[in-house]
Amino acid sequence: MKEPIRLKPGEQERLLLIARGAAAGDVLGVAPASPKDAPHVRLRARILLFLQTFHASDIAAACDCTTVTVYNIRRRYRTEGLEAALIHKTIAHGSAKQEMARQIVALRQSEPPAGHSRWTLDLLARTIMERGIAPQISVPTVCRILHQYGAGLTPPPSGAPKPTPQPKRWQRPRENRSSLPLTPEETAHLEALVSGESPDILPGKTAAARDNPPVRRRAKILLLSRDITRPVPVIAKDCGCTEATVYTILHRYRTEGLAAALAHKTYTYTKLVTTEMEERIIALSQGAPPAGHRRWTNVLLAEAAVEQGIAASISHATVARIRQKHRPRPDLRPPAVVELPRVQRKTREPLVLKEGERERLEGIVKAGEGGNGPWTDWQVQRAAALLYLAATPALTKKQAAGFCHCSYTLIDAVTRHYEEGGLERVLRPDSGGRFHR
Repeated sequence: MKEPIRLKPGEQERLLLIARGAAAGDVLGVAPASPKDAPHVRLRARILLFLQTFHASDIAAACDCTTVTVYNIRRRYRTEGLEAALIHKTIAHGSAKQEMARQIVALRQSEPPAGHSRWTLDLLARTIMERGIAPQISVPTVCRILHQYGAGLTPPPSGAPKPTPQPKRWQRPRENRSSLPLTPEETAHLEALVSGESPDILPGKTAAARDNPPVRRRAKILLLSRDITRPVPVIAKDCGCTEATVYTILHRYRTEGLAAALAHKTYTYTKLVTTEMEERIIALSQGAPPAGHRRWTNVLLAEAAVEQGIAASISHATVARIRQKHRPRPDLRPPAVVELPRVQRKTREPLVLKEGERERLEGIVKAGEGGNGPWTDWQVQRAAALLYLAATPALTKKQAAGFCHCSYTLIDAVTRHYEEGGLERVLRPDSGGRFHR
């Protein structure tokens, strides 16, 4: 917490009176500018009373304001006194502001002080504060007032309408400063080209050029640019192109003539790195590196290419692109279809039951389906699996497991147990009531 304020003798009693509803004019002798400011004066009085003991955040919560308000009131009390902390400073509005501006303009039109040949903005600001026209004013404010009312003009009287401000430079309508002084022959050629009547409008070009829409558009741009009152954006809109296209066509006409403005400009590029140079650089990279180096780097290749006269100058980035271009690439074509020999599925031979075992197994399955007899469910399931394994033609293990509603493991166990111990081994459980597997 910052150091609390210490009220002077008699100030606490006056603050208590204002906080309890007394008028500030009766207590301080100075009334606020508007009756609407009375609640704010009472709030500031409460804040000053609390600042003797409490923290700013607690005061802000109790008075329903921000901590910035508390800090501003404390600063104003310490620097300007009690009245300045309670009474909100007034700002010139309306007629008062116009009167202040009138006085500033009148001061500007008067003779400068002794020792000065003319008024400056800094001198005007100091003189305004010395004469009490404004308690505080900055140089930009003085400049703005003089610019608004005119340095040598009398400001309008109070209540008079303000003059209409002039549009800014970028708000004024643009003039076409790119008008073309076309000759009568050029104008006739362009009009014929736009209408599609002249077959020989371009020197050295075929008659089919008149049927080219871009050529007709360029001719229309040149014709519309004769009018000095037609701006470039309007020309671009009428011709269905961009402003950059209009400026480009006009620049070509001025620098190269009518034929260059109408024809499509073609650019020729000279290949700096030829195919022969690329092959020599690749052959160099495939050879032995210089002494002291384990491999060729792009920088070494660029230096060696210049030393051996392959190129007058070449960068390591160009060498990297050449090596990337000529590097061996994997064959991404799909492999040929190879016919693999068909795998012959092994056929299982059916189990051969002994005499009388089939009838016994059928009796167990029948008794289990009817819920009669001493056979348990797992014995009935094993008997059914054994019957399916002995069926003719032989079933696969998947088919037998599907018919018996069991797993492949049970089918393998039944087959193994029957081969080891016969039917009794298949139906015999272990000590826990389950079959060995």
